Amino acid sequence: MLICGLTLLIVFIIGGALLGLVGIIHAMREISGQTG
Repeated sequence: MLICGLTLLIVFIIGGALLGLVGIIHAMREISGQTG
């Protein structure tokens, strides 16, 4: 039970980090596209 909850928490953290990274990359692409 504890391991399952811990795994879920890790997946949540990794997923959030990946989403944040993708969002930053998209934002940078849009900014560079507008200026260029």
